[in-house]
Amino acid sequence: MTTAESWTTAADLAAARGRFEAAIPGWRTPAAFGMGTVAPGAGSGPAPTPTPTPASASTSTSTSTPTSASASASGGEVGASVEFPVANAGGAALSAVVLATACGHRAGTASYELTVDQVARAVDLLAPAEAYTAVPHPNMAAWRAILERLRADDGTLRAVAVFVADLADPVADDHDAALRAAISADGS
Repeated sequence: MTTAESWTTAADLAAARGRFEAAIPGWRTPAAFGMGTVAPGAGSGPAPTPTPTPASASTSTSTSTPTSASASASGGEVGASVEFPVANAGGAALSAVVLATACGHRAGTASYELTVDQVARAVDLLAPAEAYTAVPHPNMAAWRAILERLRADDGTLRAVAVFVADLADPVADDHDAALRAAISADGS
């Protein structure tokens, strides 16, 4: 896909989602997901690793909305702050599969540290959706802002992607906990 492509109708968005889903063997739409940032704390720890758990289907019908909730601590880092500008619960399936494509997620509950290139790829892959103006695109706006922050940063800010297969799953790590806190704070 190129940024010259545009999806101007709901049918275009649905077709794009179908193409992305078909390209990921075993894909399961998560109950919740988000791209967030991890700001450094007083200490530094190891980069988080994916912690998949069995996938399950979601029956939630809520949608993605911007939130400013964050949580302290991340991946073993003392005082680190994880923030999800948009916490998605039960909606935004196209954004979920695009983010999964960018980071290699297939199913289950897992967190992934993202490179600047992976964030840029997610932005590029989702950009054609903006041509459909009948719906807002909060993930696109948030991901672009994260990309700008990463590019302007001195290398201490990190981006993470979190996917939660089922909100009843055990919390996998601090990034997962921060996403769930953002969802709870948002009331989703």
